[in-house]
Amino acid sequence: MAPGRATNYRNRYGVVWCVVVLAMMLQLLVALSANVVASSQAEDAASEIAANNDQFTQWLQAMAETSDSDEATDSSNDNNFSNLAASSGHARTDNKAHKRSKHSARSSGSHSSKGSKTKENYDSIGVLPPPTGKPVKITVSKHGKGDYKTINEALNSIKPNANHRTIIKIKAGVYKEKVTINSTQPYITLLGAGMNQTIITWGDVAGDFDDSDVLLKTFRSATVGINSEWFIAKGIQFRNSAPQPAPGAILKQAVAMRISADRAAFYNCSFYGYQDTLYDHRGRHYFENSLIAGSIDFIFGNGRSLYRNCHLLEVADSFGSLAAQKRNESRMHTGFSFLDCKVDGTGIQIFLGRAWGNFSRTVYAYTYMNDIIYSGGWSDFGFPQRDHEVFFGQYKCWGAGANTTQRVPWAYNLTPAQAKPFLSVNFINGKSWLKSYIKTPKYT
Repeated sequence: MAPGRATNYRNRYGVVWCVVVLAMMLQLLVALSANVVASSQAEDAASEIAANNDQFTQWLQAMAETSDSDEATDSSNDNNFSNLAASSGHARTDNKAHKRSKHSARSSGSHSSKGSKTKENYDSIGVLPPPTGKPVKITVSKHGKGDYKTINEALNSIKPNANHRTIIKIKAGVYKEKVTINSTQPYITLLGAGMNQTIITWGDVAGDFDDSDVLLKTFRSATVGINSEWFIAKGIQFRNSAPQPAPGAILKQAVAMRISADRAAFYNCSFYGYQDTLYDHRGRHYFENSLIAGSIDFIFGNGRSLYRNCHLLEVADSFGSLAAQKRNESRMHTGFSFLDCKVDGTGIQIFLGRAWGNFSRTVYAYTYMNDIIYSGGWSDFGFPQRDHEVFFGQYKCWGAGANTTQRVPWAYNLTPAQAKPFLSVNFINGKSWLKSYIKTPKYT
């Protein structure tokens, strides 16, 4: 090869080599840049997850501090107590089981101390017999087409301690009233025109003060408070119009309905609020074809209640919780049973229940749950010692939120024998006092 041609060849070869090297360096820089971006995105995602976990933990701690205590005590004699064959000797169905206290979720026999002639009324069993005589009917119309224009006027017209039922028919309309039915007014029926037609609404929260400058607290924040035995409501909406509080807000509990008496039944009713919508305080209660909406502990209390074919609507902006049952002693027969219900809503991570009481008891059976349910399902309310005492379980539920594979290890996936006490009105001794109830589960 001639010297000139060799020089040109080497020059061309050198240029090509430089181009190849530059291309390889460029590819390396692009790869390094992609790795940096991916690492940064991963760090951002990890930071977001950690922040959400911290927020969730802080919310749990705050909620454990903001729940109110019961305002009333159970002091009456248990003259009509009858045994309930509740759950005893439960065996777990998963491999995560650990030993449960012998007292957990057990029905107690006698409630009297040795040598005592009276029984402690741990379950707030009522003492009044069924109503007698012909019912008295009263009509309320806000437009003046009835006996009274307000519900409170109608209640004030009723003589105390009557032994007959009083039916207050409330015509369609929005009634802006705060209503309390006293224990001296038993056998009251509130009969509305439909859960979206007859609406009773008020807007108190626990942090408000009454006319005597006394703090209301949760108990007295209720739009409607029932202390009357043998109460019935049909076709009415009970609403607390207070705005939704931020998670962990103090004294923002706002009750729509408080039921503090034995043998109460609600048919085709709706209950709207946010934190603490329905105060299922004490006594035996039956809810059928009703809607309960809220964000935090929106069904709570120490009642012994059966919720049948009800819609449980979570309306939380972020975190939330459905039930907070307050069974505090193993001898109590109280608890919540949700049968043939539907759980859905807008919350992004909600608990099925929280252990407000040391022996809290809540069961869901044949219930649909959408994907808003927190995978762990349940909370011990920040008291890990309650894990060994509470009774939280599911039976034949379905939907994206019903998967039990990641539930907390102390929750139950119930067997048929374990679920049986919660699957009928026998749970609330209903056959002895309910005139109307769904007799057979849908098993859907």
